[in-house]
Amino acid sequence: KLHYATISFALEIRDESQKPWIESLRPMILDHLNLILGKKTFEQLTTVQGRYILQSQILDMVNESIALKSPTPLREIIVTHVYFNQLIVQ
Repeated sequence: KLHYATISFALEIRDESQKPWIESLRPMILDHLNLILGKKTFEQLTTVQGRYILQSQILDMVNESIALKSPTPLREIIVTHVYFNQLIVQ
């Protein structure tokens, strides 16, 4: 059976001055998010534990993506938290 997911989230960043640079990485971040979501089952997205795991995976993916694209080595994690504004699975 096919299912549908809608997700909206916000990133909490450590340094507000990094916001424009992180915004420029949005297409890459959304592409990686689609890869993560494509591997999830309906059951994984409808449990509290599954959503927590997804939140952790998004946080790790975003920070890894930022580190890969950073012009200089990063000493600290830029994104500190992921907040779901909307997560609907049908």
